[in-house]
Amino acid sequence: MLKPHVKYHIGNGKAVNCMFDNWSSNGVIANFLSASSISGLHMLRTDSVADFMAKVRWPRGRRLTEDVIMCQNSMPSRLEETDDHIIWYGSREHRTGVV
Repeated sequence: MLKPHVKYHIGNGKAVNCMFDNWSSNGVIANFLSASSISGLHMLRTDSVADFMAKVRWPRGRRLTEDVIMCQNSMPSRLEETDDHIIWYGSREHRTGVV
């Protein structure tokens, strides 16, 4: 099982699944974002980080829930032109590679 040992560094955001890959400082988005928040943000299961950032309209005021604030704070401030990278953590070392 590799997923617990994998974290993604966002570059252009095109190769990393926004909801299910471990890329944010808060962990996997699907683990803390409620179903109603996912729906309200129009997040699709297949959205890459780049896809989601291009279309998201963050709610304001009373509709801004704690889980949405965590998601918003997890998003990179901007995407880079470089490829996304995988960071694999083993028991004593870590390695990186392009996604």
